[in-house]
Amino acid sequence: MHMNYFFKKFVLVPVVIFTLILFEVFSAPVLANTHNSGIAGIVPNKLMVKYKGQPDTVYEKGFSLKASGSESSYTVKTIDLSPGENVFEAIERMKKDPNIEYVEPVYIYKIADTYRSDDKYGIKDYKTQNAVNDAEFNNQWWILATEMEKAWEKVSEDRRKDVTVAVLDTGIDSDHPDLAGSIVPGYDFVNGDSVPEDDNGHGTHVAGIIGAIANNTIGIAGAASGVKIMPVKVLDANGEGDSGKIIEGIKWAVNHGADIINMSLERSRYIVDESGKTVDAFSQIEYEAIQYALEKGVIMVAAVGNESNHWTTDEPGDLDIVQNDKKYDSPVGYPAAYSGVLGVGAVDWYSNTGFIIADFSNTGDEVDVAAPGVGIISTYLNSNYEYESGTSQAAPIVSGLAALLKAGDESLSNEDIEKTIMESAIDLGEPGVDTEFGFGLVNGYRAFNLPRLEIVPDTPYPDTKGRITGEIMAKAYNNTVSQEVYGAVQVFVDRYDFDNNRWLLVTDIDNTVVDMVYGSGNLDIVLPDAGYFSLYADEYVYGSQNTEFISSRPIYMTFKPQKPVASLAPGTYNSSQTVALTCGTRDAKIYYTLNGEEPTTSSLLYQTPITISSSVTIKAISFKNGVTSDVGVYSYTINRTDDGGLTSGGSGGSGGAGSTAEPKQNEIIKTKDDSGRIKMLVKISPDLVEKELKSLDKSDVTLDVTTQDAVDSVEVEMDAKTLDKVLSAHRGIVIKSNNVEFKMDADFLASGGGVEKDGGLRLTVNESDFEAKDIEATSGAAPVSKIFEFEIYSGHKKIGQFAKPVTVTMKYDAKKVLDINKVGVYWLNEATHRWDYVGGKAVDKGITFETEHFSKYAVMEYNKTFKDITSHWAKYDIELMAAKHIIKGVSQNEFAPERSITRAEFTALIARALNIKEQGAQSNFIDVSDEAWYKDAVMGAARAGIISGVDASHFAPEKKITRQEMAVIIVKAYSYVTGKKLSDIYTTSEVKFRDEGAVNSWARSYVRLADALGLMNGNPDGTFAPGDSATRAQAAVIIKRMLEKSGKL
Repeated sequence: MHMNYFFKKFVLVPVVIFTLILFEVFSAPVLANTHNSGIAGIVPNKLMVKYKGQPDTVYEKGFSLKASGSESSYTVKTIDLSPGENVFEAIERMKKDPNIEYVEPVYIYKIADTYRSDDKYGIKDYKTQNAVNDAEFNNQWWILATEMEKAWEKVSEDRRKDVTVAVLDTGIDSDHPDLAGSIVPGYDFVNGDSVPEDDNGHGTHVAGIIGAIANNTIGIAGAASGVKIMPVKVLDANGEGDSGKIIEGIKWAVNHGADIINMSLERSRYIVDESGKTVDAFSQIEYEAIQYALEKGVIMVAAVGNESNHWTTDEPGDLDIVQNDKKYDSPVGYPAAYSGVLGVGAVDWYSNTGFIIADFSNTGDEVDVAAPGVGIISTYLNSNYEYESGTSQAAPIVSGLAALLKAGDESLSNEDIEKTIMESAIDLGEPGVDTEFGFGLVNGYRAFNLPRLEIVPDTPYPDTKGRITGEIMAKAYNNTVSQEVYGAVQVFVDRYDFDNNRWLLVTDIDNTVVDMVYGSGNLDIVLPDAGYFSLYADEYVYGSQNTEFISSRPIYMTFKPQKPVASLAPGTYNSSQTVALTCGTRDAKIYYTLNGEEPTTSSLLYQTPITISSSVTIKAISFKNGVTSDVGVYSYTINRTDDGGLTSGGSGGSGGAGSTAEPKQNEIIKTKDDSGRIKMLVKISPDLVEKELKSLDKSDVTLDVTTQDAVDSVEVEMDAKTLDKVLSAHRGIVIKSNNVEFKMDADFLASGGGVEKDGGLRLTVNESDFEAKDIEATSGAAPVSKIFEFEIYSGHKKIGQFAKPVTVTMKYDAKKVLDINKVGVYWLNEATHRWDYVGGKAVDKGITFETEHFSKYAVMEYNKTFKDITSHWAKYDIELMAAKHIIKGVSQNEFAPERSITRAEFTALIARALNIKEQGAQSNFIDVSDEAWYKDAVMGAARAGIISGVDASHFAPEKKITRQEMAVIIVKAYSYVTGKKLSDIYTTSEVKFRDEGAVNSWARSYVRLADALGLMNGNPDGTFAPGDSATRAQAAVIIKRMLEKSGKL
């Protein structure tokens, strides 16, 4: 199937949350007026407040929610209101506080009063077979219904011990003989201690379904016997709790090693405020806690809730036995309704009906899978066992299956496990994904036996015609190729629509159906046009014939448009010429420069042929569907004839009739040392320099010291008298050797940085291969060049630090490069013995960078990725910015793409991207201390005119940056890096955002420019959402676009 459903709900890092609460299970979907609150579903006289602060720090340390008036070092706390104060009026009042990021009610969580019965609803006649010797195993009908016992065969209990499932519930009876050996330390957030004992029974029941010990002759067998159970008590003896404790529990479980979080609890999706208006009870604080868990790689599963009534009197599935009752559906509650959460519904079974939806199970698009939830026997208080019913009982079955998959293959990501659970489910109800069963009934046998597809391309990029070749493999649960697999799979290709920020299915591609033989098939498709593409493989359905697979992870491919081609061959001509530029990619736009700068989409747009009457280099790119081509470079020399019949070239000449004597050439001395290294000394000829100085149309003296033979060391000497002439003429010097080119402009030579006219100039280049100690210091970057050591002297004085930068171009081995965009220059920091990133812009086989000191340099490729961006829409841009060392992960393997970013964090990224430094500057903002990690970045960006404070004395560094603030900063950064004044950057585009009126007046022109320049886009619904917080992923993409469109990338 094409995975639109999966990407809809799991667009962020995939997660599984087990939640089960029966909120007045069999009554209409209206919350009771609990706690005398006056507003159903919320705690009276309390609010939860998120203060402006450092959210990452908060999440790492865990929440500390304290009463009003107490001290708290964190940014989230509960606030007590005056008795009887209107909660919603208080929220509106507190929103005006500039120190508050957001404020919301404290929501009530509870478990429902589940049915406990040994007659009609308890014991099923769906009998199991004796797979284990537990006394009640034959009454665990759900094991046979889900074929869970066949999954046990795949994973030993020893391997299961490495997986920990946190149970957020009423606690667990730690003395229960069927659980005692599996429990690890937990925490009690109800009583504030480390003894999370169960005083209700619900949590113990849930824990037994997950991990009750099998084959011990007593009680039951859990879905994943042998896994570790972490009790996190967030509900009291009455089965009640609130959102504050739920959030604390999530953070605690994540920070203490939980692999899976099971939440068999729920609250209403909607509440009715005091005005009678029904409002969505979405909680931003809860949502951020869940995203924190997802970003940390935790699998979360949630029960969808139990407020529906699907069956009435005398129907087999009717459980409440209320006369004349009516059928109704209730929506999925929170947290199962949050994006990224795997929601679990419940099924029932009768011999005359087969599987049907459980009477109480809620419905909606958020239902992902279903599991048995009626008449489930499990562990209970005082070493007892009870039958209970609800989505609370269905969710832990799915948690157990997730734990088995995690134990079976540790290489599986959250997304892999969740996708496997969903796609291996047995379809129930209407064909395909539906609102009652989601993908269907979970199945342990299929989860471990359906082959998982994997696409392995031959190269990371298509060829010049868009062709992608490679292999599609069908992998078994242990990550080996399933050679017995035959059938066919289909490759689905999506193209990213940059204009509307969405993926679009591409349908005009041949060879998307691939035959699988011995578990493998050949990938060979051709992309139809330039663009950024996502590819994944899934089962091919043809009528009733298909072989079932688990779909592959997506891979991402950039297909560049063809670079522009000039109609005139580069070379020397004696008169003005006309050059036409064409592109083999249909409808691609061409942008070009004539001044030697790298072209971007902000450069000249090609419309008509170019007339050249003097020497020039045309650099051009093609652009289509958000992707630019490689640069086409075409150089032309135009010789002009003067009145005397002599010619003078645009690239130099005698400047008149002058002497025709050949200038004296450089003196070259080659030697070989005892190790066999070849050294070459080049003494620059004054005659050659004199000739260069007479060339009126050249700003630099070019010294070519290249040789046909390879050398290991080059030393270039220019005597004092010759250097003095260069300085007096205010010319720069360009030195070209075999593998390195140096450009020292006139300002560098005249800057007083150590170059003395009476001392001459001496420059050395030493080349060497990487040794083991050098590779060890690269921190994961892969060398693609030799090590080049540069030194410069004036007289006998070595110049260490330059007052002005020197531009250096180094060659590298293109055959070693996988992605040219991830290539950069590094210098060896002798103090730390680490290779530090410098930067540079790579083209073809060379990379150019600026430096203010000489040392050892090398070219390396840094391919860094993060496990939580595997299928993220911004994956490549994040990896590219990581390769440029502009962005970093929140940990070694995690990036947290959907986490909000603060003003300080975004400013630091901008400063890093533009290499803005302001070390030692005193802060001009009251809220930016001299000790703050971001102080130099903020002051540097402020001095560059890129950022400003929220007022004259405050910067608000910890405030989440809004989209309109980001638009202002990114446009100013574009102005800074391109050297274009803001007044010179204009757009003729019409106002097109539906919510432009919501954009503050100070940001409106910047929002228009950001859109027109292609730096930021609006939302698919036609809005810009100026007040929304921006994410770390969005920041990476926007900075990448700014660098790309300004020609720095």
